[in-house]
Amino acid sequence: MPGLIISSSGIMRTAKGHIVDLAIVLYASQAEGREIIGYGQGAAGLDADRWVWSSAGPMIDTARTEYLTAPGAIRRLAATWYVAGGRVTGSPIRVKLDTMVSRLVGRDQAVAAVIVSAQDREGLPAEAAVRAFTLGLESPEKIAAQAITEARR
Repeated sequence: MPGLIISSSGIMRTAKGHIVDLAIVLYASQAEGREIIGYGQGAAGLDADRWVWSSAGPMIDTARTEYLTAPGAIRRLAATWYVAGGRVTGSPIRVKLDTMVSRLVGRDQAVAAVIVSAQDREGLPAEAAVRAFTLGLESPEKIAAQAITEARR
């Protein structure tokens, strides 16, 4: 993703054995061609040569959720929270609007995406894994704010 200031990801395991991937993507500011919302820039865009969008996912908190599919009928659920203009949302439209307002009024234009995803596994569906992990997760806003602060040091 052009203009990216940091992208970090890791594999996490819940106490009940659910395995999820956690990714944090940050931009110091956005401009044409350096946007957190755009074609090929989303949960599938992180590994677009393998994962493709399949369908919308279930409602999980305020996140945007989507099912992704890889060759071999592998299915993954991704929940994405965007943090822009001091607001947490799952709506790409809201992020675009908050970004425009921040630019117009001279506010901090840092924006982040927090993505939690999991594959369906035998006896451990992806939705259960994402829900279990997000229950113990600090708010996406706190995670993004900490990451932005660290990236600016």
